[in-house]
Amino acid sequence: MDCGKKTLFFFTFCALVGTEIILEITTDLEFLISVPSTHIGDTELVFTSLSIGNVFLIDAVKNQTKCINSTDPLCSSMIKAPAVDVSVTSTSSDEKYFTYSGSFNESVWFIIGVDPEVSVERFIMDSKNDTITVTILIEYNHVNRRIDPTFPTRLTPTTFSFNTEFIRTKRIMEDNGKGNGQSTLRCAPVGALVLLALTPFYFSSD
Repeated sequence: MDCGKKTLFFFTFCALVGTEIILEITTDLEFLISVPSTHIGDTELVFTSLSIGNVFLIDAVKNQTKCINSTDPLCSSMIKAPAVDVSVTSTSSDEKYFTYSGSFNESVWFIIGVDPEVSVERFIMDSKNDTITVTILIEYNHVNRRIDPTFPTRLTPTTFSFNTEFIRTKRIMEDNGKGNGQSTLRCAPVGALVLLALTPFYFSSD
């Protein structure tokens, strides 16, 4: 086989060996709000509203019912102002992990980003003395990703949580287990172009 045919054979193989595969990477996100042990009985959580599937508002209120059967005139003044503990955790199928925790006695706004790395931004807001509100906004990048949220909620006077599952797709080039795909990614399109360029030489060499 002469040089022209060998070159044509090489680039034909190079153009065909690169195959694109799609990986699905799942990220499980959990947001947990709980009443600190020092405030149990004094603080209760109320699930307020959910809009557009990615915004939550949870009120932590001063438990005024604690004094309904009390004869102590100072009872209501002894109830502690509301407080909450907040934690955010995520695990991904590509073994990436994220954790965040904080304690608050003021209203707070959380922006949870999944892009695809998980991030938390928080902003302290004004609040009343007997109520604080925790607002959660989930943002995610639509590019090469589909979201499949599920919100199993567990609501008690002291705990609120939800879980959300994000599934994003990742396209990579595979070269039959050899290398990391980078050389194949470059080789395949270049090989196809050179294949077209060398086709006349192939037939003329016969």
